[in-house]
Amino acid sequence: MFRSIRWSLLFWHSLILLFVTSGFAVAMYYQQAHDRQMRLDAELDGAVRELAARARAGPDARSMPRPPSGPRHNSNGDSPAPEKFTFSDGIGLPEGVFRRFAAGEGAEARYFAIWRQDGVLVLASDPGLNIPFPGRLPNPPRVQYRDRGMAREAFLHGPAGSQVLVGASTIVDRQALQQLLVFLLAISAVVLCIGLLAGWLLASQILRPISSIQHAAEGISETNLARRIDLAQTHSELGGLARVLNSTFARLQAAFERQLRFAADASHELRTPLSVIHTKAEVTLSKPRSTAEYVDALETCLRSAKRMRPLVDSLLLLARADAGRLELKLENIDLSHMAVDCAAMLKPLADDRGVTMQLDLQPTIASVDPFRVTQVLANLLTNAILYNRRGGTVTATIRPEGQDAVIVVTDTGVGIAGDRLEKIFDRFYRVEESRSRELGGAGLGLAICQSIITAHSGTITVNSEPNRGSTFTVRLPVMRVNQS
Repeated sequence: MFRSIRWSLLFWHSLILLFVTSGFAVAMYYQQAHDRQMRLDAELDGAVRELAARARAGPDARSMPRPPSGPRHNSNGDSPAPEKFTFSDGIGLPEGVFRRFAAGEGAEARYFAIWRQDGVLVLASDPGLNIPFPGRLPNPPRVQYRDRGMAREAFLHGPAGSQVLVGASTIVDRQALQQLLVFLLAISAVVLCIGLLAGWLLASQILRPISSIQHAAEGISETNLARRIDLAQTHSELGGLARVLNSTFARLQAAFERQLRFAADASHELRTPLSVIHTKAEVTLSKPRSTAEYVDALETCLRSAKRMRPLVDSLLLLARADAGRLELKLENIDLSHMAVDCAAMLKPLADDRGVTMQLDLQPTIASVDPFRVTQVLANLLTNAILYNRRGGTVTATIRPEGQDAVIVVTDTGVGIAGDRLEKIFDRFYRVEESRSRELGGAGLGLAICQSIITAHSGTITVNSEPNRGSTFTVRLPVMRVNQS
């Protein structure tokens, strides 16, 4: 609904607060209305029952004494005068009751009316009220209620089939409920305003760490990758997000630094052969040369180009691997046969360096790209030979292990110090700079091996001890071939 988190929080906070205050106001209003009606109904119930109980059927006369039911005395011991009844069409009421209802005035006045069974009004506290006949009452007789205009009325069976009604004005109750409604609306409005202000302050407090994160992220650029989010400002759940972002920024910084170093190293590696080609061609073309001189210049340029070719191919492979576009032509092959071929290919190099090659091979079938995995195995064996000592040994082991095909290349060479092991797979990294250049390495071999193995969903790890040798372990998923 809203693009702003602040306004979204404020909207939902206000909506919930509005529902709560409205619900409370409505519940309180209807509770008060119900309580007032129940109290009025109880009063009317008592009045109509009293009226029906004290009404009596009798002769058609204006007044006559009620027959005494027994000796009655007042507080002085004297017998009181008999209570007189007011009769009309055979229905009578004690005059005291009649006068009590007839004398009622004001908003809380009570009134009564009595009808014969045929609906003819026979007695009323005020004949001018024009009260409609309630109609037939259900059996067994019980008090019935109705609302008529601004009045609430209760009616019940009386003597001789008559119907007795007692009513009361509800003006006072309605006015009280209206005042209560105005009060509740005012309180709700005040509570809502206070809630909106508190919601705004709360949203600002919640979003303050997000603003800090935003400002820190905006300050990070290609030339300023070292900036981080201040975790002291994010003690809440956003602290986890800040830590994740800081970790992400650190990885980005490392990636940019590797990229810059990669570009610088690649430029450095390519600059020398390009300079040779450029200088040789420029010198040769500066004046007429003999055929032998032209041939010598072309041979020099060709050697430099051949030197660049593996480097360019390696850079292209790494670029494709980084983009996830390293294409693999998978085949089910026996890795032990591949190791035999690689060992045969590299035996002359091993003999020249005085290194003995040993093979410990078990039939191991895996689904791999033969060319790429051969490239990995050849690279590992070449490094083990070149960085070994004369009279040393290189051992290649291939075996199945659970769901993995394991390739292990171990040498007895110079080894790698522990602080350099974590960088061994970095691009253009050389453990011994001068020796690596002497051997013609560009520092891309192990990086290429890692990219190829990762593309196969495998892993490559290294363990090494200085002056005792190194062990490279490659794990590739095994492909079990169905026998037909």
